[in-house]
Amino acid sequence: MDSQKKSVFGIINLIALCMLVLVLSFLPTLSLAGGEDFSLGKIFSSEPSEFQGILEVWNIDTFEAGSSSKESFLLEVAKEFQKQNKGTYIIVKNLTIDELNLSLQAGKTPDLFSFGFGVGDILKSYLCEIGRSDSKYQALDESGVVDGKTFAVGYLLGGYYLFSTQDKILNAGLDSENIILSEKLNNAGYVKELRNGGKKVHSVSYGKSLYNTPLKAIENYYVSAENIKEEEDDFEAYQNFISFESSTILLGTQRTLARLENKVRIGQLDSFLCEVVSSYCDLVQYLGVCKNASELKQKYAQKFIDMVLSEEMAKTAIKIGMLPANSVSQELWTGSSEWLYSLYLKYEEDLFVPKLFS
Repeated sequence: MDSQKKSVFGIINLIALCMLVLVLSFLPTLSLAGGEDFSLGKIFSSEPSEFQGILEVWNIDTFEAGSSSKESFLLEVAKEFQKQNKGTYIIVKNLTIDELNLSLQAGKTPDLFSFGFGVGDILKSYLCEIGRSDSKYQALDESGVVDGKTFAVGYLLGGYYLFSTQDKILNAGLDSENIILSEKLNNAGYVKELRNGGKKVHSVSYGKSLYNTPLKAIENYYVSAENIKEEEDDFEAYQNFISFESSTILLGTQRTLARLENKVRIGQLDSFLCEVVSSYCDLVQYLGVCKNASELKQKYAQKFIDMVLSEEMAKTAIKIGMLPANSVSQELWTGSSEWLYSLYLKYEEDLFVPKLFS
């Protein structure tokens, strides 16, 4: 009797399982937090990737991104890549240039490098030729080429802007209505009268950089040296512009834009004036594949680069206040920064990117 009951229950369970499979096969794809796909087809058709293991990405920052970090972008791509390549895992490690040099001297290398200007010549001998993934911009593609071979692919772009406020323009004795900031770079300075004497307010200020050349963005405006104030770095230039009236106009980047937009968002600033000043861009982050990686790892590193450059990751780039290297459909700009979009339109007209490798 017990064996008959077990047999009946077994048949019932089998029928129930078959019915469950049948019902689930007609249900739409289910998504949980993090975007994991739990559709039945996905579960049973997903096969392990050819490469089983870890791809290590070293991210070396020589400039700041917009509202979030370049690391956060890479981690978002890694999350999606791991879903589509079961058994392959991506680790992103942040290094300073000093840490990079020490690691390389110790014989340590990753599978991929993420880096900007100032690092290209350090890494040149460690990079292998990679498949050229044509971006939206020819100048960007050519910047990572040496002797006809591609060794690095640009994937995130920033840009240079001029900033001011209505009050700063009025304090300089200028008419703020329909003002074009780039036309006032030589005559927006003045001496502010104080109790203990006068204080010079420069026309324009900027933060110097070891790896980027912001003055290239305004070189066509022939600004005299007496009208420019150089600050120690981009953040100091921003702070002195906001709090200490160091200048009427600030030459800044996508990071400055994100800071000012945040001040408006939290009510610390009513508004600001902004102008995309140049088609010159050395605020680019690249990806390159390490030649020390195995052939299979190099293959999957290239696949990772392809995903980084895919349209599906373009929205993630915009979310961190950077431009993706690929084309962006109009709907992806909904809710984004109008000034980041202005930079996108500027680069559509013209873009100049210097050579990454000397």
